[in-house]
Amino acid sequence: MTKNAKPKEISLMLVEELAEEVKLINVEKKITWTKNFIIATAQNKTHLRTLRENAKIWLKKNGFNGIIPEGSKAESEWTLLDLGDTIIHLMTPAARDYWDIDGLVEGCLIVYES
Repeated sequence: MTKNAKPKEISLMLVEELAEEVKLINVEKKITWTKNFIIATAQNKTHLRTLRENAKIWLKKNGFNGIIPEGSKAESEWTLLDLGDTIIHLMTPAARDYWDIDGLVEGCLIVYES
């Protein structure tokens, strides 16, 4: 990453914000367009919105400007923050089960897991 925050620091920030099942996965073994996925579960849609907004504030303080989340509508159950080398997936429990991003990158190196 070219900014100040490292992927593990971002993962730890999400844990501090009460995200559950936070995983930092090096996905280079299966994906060519990014290095890391951070996958985190929000307790519900309200918590998802709070995680997204607090993550944006934290990231901006750490050198990431102009981040536009995908899935930022109130009814969204999955928000994606694209930082280039790291993609952050914030999901409700139902969305995480349904989309099974963890399964898509199975076999990749888990760098951190809460």
